[in-house]
Amino acid sequence: MEDTSNKAGNTRREVLKFGAYALGALGAVGLVAGSAEAQVAKKAAQSAVGYQGSPNGDKQCGKCQHFQAPSSCRVVDGTVSANGYCKIFSKKG
Repeated sequence: MEDTSNKAGNTRREVLKFGAYALGALGAVGLVAGSAEAQVAKKAAQSAVGYQGSPNGDKQCGKCQHFQAPSSCRVVDGTVSANGYCKIFSKKG
């Protein structure tokens, strides 16, 4: 039988096996990075979080950590009123 090892002492089978593992790992890293980007870019629809244009007692968008003045939100899509409210309200501070 012919010797298929290279100068480093690895057989062809070992080299191919390592290459397959390396490609698999790169693919997995790409999937994780891609899904993280998708999660960051996509905001929740106002209807999905029960957004309303009026406050719920002391809970209002202007006092929420996700609110970005003058009229947007890090989590909810579309125009958001500082006096509005939704189910994912999280008080600043």
